[in-house]
Amino acid sequence: MQEQFEGQRPEGLVKIVADSGSTKTAWKVYKSGLLMKSVETIGFNPYFLNDRVALDILEREFGEVSDQVSKISFYGAGCGRTAGKIIIKEIFSKVFKNADFLIDTDLLGAAKASLGDESGFVCILGTGSVAGLYDGKKIFKTFGGLGYLLGDEGSGMALGRRLFKAYLEGSMPAHISNLFRQTYDKDGTSMLDELYGADRPNRYLASFARFAYANKSDDWIKAQLEKHFSDFFNSVIFSQIDFTLIDRAAFVGSIAYFFQAFIDGYFSSETDLIFVEKPISSLLD
Repeated sequence: MQEQFEGQRPEGLVKIVADSGSTKTAWKVYKSGLLMKSVETIGFNPYFLNDRVALDILEREFGEVSDQVSKISFYGAGCGRTAGKIIIKEIFSKVFKNADFLIDTDLLGAAKASLGDESGFVCILGTGSVAGLYDGKKIFKTFGGLGYLLGDEGSGMALGRRLFKAYLEGSMPAHISNLFRQTYDKDGTSMLDELYGADRPNRYLASFARFAYANKSDDWIKAQLEKHFSDFFNSVIFSQIDFTLIDRAAFVGSIAYFFQAFIDGYFSSETDLIFVEKPISSLLD
C-alpha cells in the first residue's frame, strides 16, 4: 500500500536508500538526514524485473520528489554483475533525472547494516541465499549466490522446495501432509501447475517456508529444518571457511531471523552472532 509523504512538498535535496531481495524491496526516503517516508514494494531483482512495472512503482511512490532526489543507494539481489547494475541504473535514470546512483549487492548492504565498519562473516538467508567475508568496507570473498537454479542452499526457496517435494512424493507423515493440504486448500496437481506457471517460481517455493515455521515444534518438521541447515553449512560454508578465525558472524533475512535457533548450534560461544531481519532499518547510505 502506498504511504503518503507527510506535510507539504519538500524542498531541497532528497536521498533514497533501498534494500532489495528477490521478493521485496524496502525503501527509505531522507531529507537532511530525517526520515520522510518508508515503503515496501516488490523485489527489484534485475533478472526478474519488468521495466514497465518498475517504472510505474517508482513514479507512484517517488514521483512527487523525483526531481529533488540527489542520490540513490540501492543494495539488491542480482546486482553483483555489471549487467544487473546497468539494468537497475537505466530504470532509475528514467525517473530520477538529477540523482547519482550507488548500486551494489544486497550482501554489501547486509554487511553494512549488521557489521557496520567491523570485519566478519555475513550471510543472507531469505528467498535466496548468499554469504561472504567483509573487511569493514567491502565484500572480498563470496560464497554461494548462484541463484535458485544452481544453488540457494539454506534459503526459503530451498526449504520450501524440500517440503513441497516431500508432499508431492508422499514422503510426509500423514498428519503433516493433511495439515499441508488444509493450509493451502489445493491438491498437489494444482499447486504444481501454479509453480511451473509462476513468474517467479523461487518466490512461490519460498512461500512454503512459513509452513515450516508455523509447525517447527513437530518432530518431522524439525528434522527437515536440521537437514536443511546442515546442507547449507556443511556443503557451502564450513568447507570453505575456518570459523575459528572469525570473531563475528551476521545472518540477515527472514529465514535467518526466524530460524536462528537452528543456526546457533553451528557456532561456538566465542563467535559473536548477529541476527537482522530487515537490514534497511540500519542502512543510511
